[in-house]
Amino acid sequence: MKIILNNFIVKEISNKYSVPKENGAEITTLKATVEDNVAKIKIKLRPKTDEDLKKWKEKLEGGIKDGTFAYKFGSDGNKTKTAEEKKKIAGIIAKKVKDKLAEQKKIAKIEAIEKALTKEVYNKDEQITFDVYKKAEEMLWIKAECQGDIKKYEGEYLKKDGEYFVVGQGKCPRCGILTLVELDQIFTNATKEKKEQLMSAFNQANSKFGLNTCQQKAHFFAQVREEVGTSIDIKEGEGLNYAVEKLTEHFTRFSTTSLLNGPPNDLAFSYGRIDSRNISFLKNTYNRPRLTEHPANVQMIANIAYANKEDNGDAASGDGWKYRGRGIIQITFKRKYTNINRRITSDYPEYGKIIDANNINNIDEGTVASMAYWEEYGCQREAEKGISRTSFDAIVDIINSRTPSREARWGHLQNMINIFKVNDCQKNAVSEACTPDCSQCFNYSDVWENPEISSDNGGKNNNRYNHGSGREHKGVDILSGPTYKDVHSLMCGTVEAVVNSYETNKYGKKKLGNVINIKSNDKDGNVVYLLYCHLDKVDVTVGQKVSHGQKIGLSGSTGNASDGSMPNGSPGHGISKNYWHVHIEACSDGAGLVTFFGKDRLQPENYMKTKFDNDGNTIK
Repeated sequence: MKIILNNFIVKEISNKYSVPKENGAEITTLKATVEDNVAKIKIKLRPKTDEDLKKWKEKLEGGIKDGTFAYKFGSDGNKTKTAEEKKKIAGIIAKKVKDKLAEQKKIAKIEAIEKALTKEVYNKDEQITFDVYKKAEEMLWIKAECQGDIKKYEGEYLKKDGEYFVVGQGKCPRCGILTLVELDQIFTNATKEKKEQLMSAFNQANSKFGLNTCQQKAHFFAQVREEVGTSIDIKEGEGLNYAVEKLTEHFTRFSTTSLLNGPPNDLAFSYGRIDSRNISFLKNTYNRPRLTEHPANVQMIANIAYANKEDNGDAASGDGWKYRGRGIIQITFKRKYTNINRRITSDYPEYGKIIDANNINNIDEGTVASMAYWEEYGCQREAEKGISRTSFDAIVDIINSRTPSREARWGHLQNMINIFKVNDCQKNAVSEACTPDCSQCFNYSDVWENPEISSDNGGKNNNRYNHGSGREHKGVDILSGPTYKDVHSLMCGTVEAVVNSYETNKYGKKKLGNVINIKSNDKDGNVVYLLYCHLDKVDVTVGQKVSHGQKIGLSGSTGNASDGSMPNGSPGHGISKNYWHVHIEACSDGAGLVTFFGKDRLQPENYMKTKFDNDGNTIK
């Protein structure tokens, strides 16, 4: 459908239920009022059948099931024998959990609670679990392009029946389109032809699989970059050129114990690589003096390793080799091909192609297959949650939980955040303001402007949490140097605990000096405790509410960051003034603590406005 709206062209209007209608008749022309270069369109939708209408209304009014809630009774004698008693108790429970669920943007239904009340009476500390729901909105997708020098807007949504849709309001112009400029930054050694092929395939399919936001693109191409490198080198398939001793690290079927890393079995010695590099080791370690050198039989390795899994046949069928890892995001097993093709048929029927082992290594089919996989196996859902380490790890666990390249992929994501300008994306900009009581934060800050990670322990990554440096640093050290700097809260929250007894430059072995512990909830509603350490001065008190960016103290060198040459320092201990810093830790269970030792830690960098790449350098 192509419709001229004054100075706008509406190129496409689609909904899985219907086309626009007026008085029950389908319409091909929409009228808009244009004011200040904004076209305002009134559209009413009605599904094609009454049954679809019923389903639609149920979704809009009742919400979609989204998890469960466990409720514990606080008193004895809660009678639920009769229907009236059950309804009464269910109503009371619904009121009690309302605010808690509202924090998660969920609701509880009386009928769901009633269903969970299966006993005649409930006493204190007894527990029931019932379904909870998240409100849903049916959406009409519209693509609009204006004539003239006004920006192009795509992927806008009309959220409910009869509501006005405003073309060009609040939409990120980068979300729905992948550009050659972006690909030039990602695939620095790829030919223009390859990049154009990938761009064309992606842009035609992105809205079909929910990959039409800057955030989704960043997550997707972080994985693709690792899989195909800077040249878009789509290999013929997973190589599997494993030495005998390496086979057991990847596949249990080549281990005598049927466990990873067990001693290699006869199959491993028969098909794994034996050459001048490992033959002596294998003879001596496993007492096999008659071994001879031979290359890896990669086809048999695949056929054995992947036999009888996810619809693959046995080793003799050859399915293991045929359906080994292939494509832009390597896809393994016959069942995945079936599921991907079903997803394409459902969401992108106009594509008109079937993905198989013969075409998945083509850039066009490989791109579409990977995008369908992204949606089908839950990567899109995880990417939608944000750009945190938690979301990233969930995606890697879906794609390849055992990959040795996890940290490299994390580094790619930091680059993609910059390339796709995720932090500037209006689509991802938080529409909600931080809560007035400072209990939840949506707009993170930095401790001070232009933060930099300290490098005093042999590199910046030695001063970061969870960056595989081997130092096992518990937080991140933000460099202040030989000056004292105002420290600002990264998030809104409540001061949980403080230490303010350390004098300037006072040394304490294995001590954090003056600290501030602030409790908050992140953008997703998860509890986060942030600990600011080695402070010279504490400007807040326990129980005080603070907002993101608010001054909470002064950096310094107290505790084990003291300089031995300074007053109250300890000669031979501490660090140079040039490396003074604020040490920041994060955890999920830091109630009342002034040290997070032994606690479930979080990545503190996730709660900073500024992001750093895999080498610890600021992403500009």
